[in-house]
Amino acid sequence: MSTNKLVKKSEQLINLFSAIVDDIKNDWKSKDREVYVSKMILGLDWIEDGSFLIKKKKTKDYLKKIYFDYDNDLFTTVGLPNQYYFIHEPFGPRSSPDYLFITPKGFFGGEDKTKKSGNIEWNTGTPGENKFISFYDRKDQKLYLLHSLDWGWTKEHSESYSNSTAQLQKLTEEIYKKNFQDKGLYVGPITKMFPYHRRMLLDRNKIKDIYDKDMKNVKSLFEEYLD
Repeated sequence: MSTNKLVKKSEQLINLFSAIVDDIKNDWKSKDREVYVSKMILGLDWIEDGSFLIKKKKTKDYLKKIYFDYDNDLFTTVGLPNQYYFIHEPFGPRSSPDYLFITPKGFFGGEDKTKKSGNIEWNTGTPGENKFISFYDRKDQKLYLLHSLDWGWTKEHSESYSNSTAQLQKLTEEIYKKNFQDKGLYVGPITKMFPYHRRMLLDRNKIKDIYDKDMKNVKSLFEEYLD
């Protein structure tokens, strides 16, 4: 895709997301949207596929660690053949982010979300990691771009949430063990079994209520790393 070099890269990316809403089908699954969006992003003439960067497990593990630690400036494209790289599902289909951009200034991620009710199900994730979120409202057939900060979610929130879920898992195991012990059921192979507390963040916020039409936080993120 030939792009106007007079238009900033950050603007080109926002324009790309704004334009694809007309192409998205309501019956598309998340993977369909992600694949389509990835194809469009890699069609920009200034960005290349960076999948080769995570072929080595050591590099992939390091990048994943610093991504979740919010250390966005510890991995750059300085010294690489191209200045801008894009990777779809860099850490696998069950891990955030869905999109990863690596630039001379560092890296940032993006998530693809959709729901007919207008709010997000985070599953095991959160709005965190200093990322942007592309939300497709299937009822209104609109696409919204948001940032972690539109929820007010910071690194401190991520750390507190991780600590809370770890405590809940421990408490779940303790309650399970006590209830079984009280009834004399905690014997034999049962003692090597335990429930797993699956963390899931429920979000009752309607996207249209917290969406910033000026996209200040999204623009700030894109401009910081792309321009």
